[in-house]
Amino acid sequence: MPGGADDRRDLADGLRKLSELLFESGALTLSPAMADGPFSRSRDDLNALSGLLPHGRANLMTIHLFSSCPMGENKSKCAVNSFGQMHGFKNLFVADASLLCTAPGVNPQGTIMALARRNALHFLRHNR
Repeated sequence: MPGGADDRRDLADGLRKLSELLFESGALTLSPAMADGPFSRSRDDLNALSGLLPHGRANLMTIHLFSSCPMGENKSKCAVNSFGQMHGFKNLFVADASLLCTAPGVNPQGTIMALARRNALHFLRHNR
């Protein structure tokens, strides 16, 4: 059943893991999308996220951020090349909706997945 105890436990685990990554990358304070959720200022504070989220407290949403790293070969207009590799960096790749030049007006999931697969296969062929 969606929203059941297993789902809420998985959500809490994912939220804790994402928070750990954000702290590792330099975040100073985190505020999870939970009603009356605890602010976290260190990895130690994440213990409050372990276990089961109470029913109705999680705020789930999804968004696609478009065009922040458009792809193309023109370095003056594009952040990454046609395969998602950041211009000027050997090991930095982008594989999400930010590659698209604009919002397509329809659900972009298939396009994003196809680009990510294409770019990953290109990477694997050329970086062994």
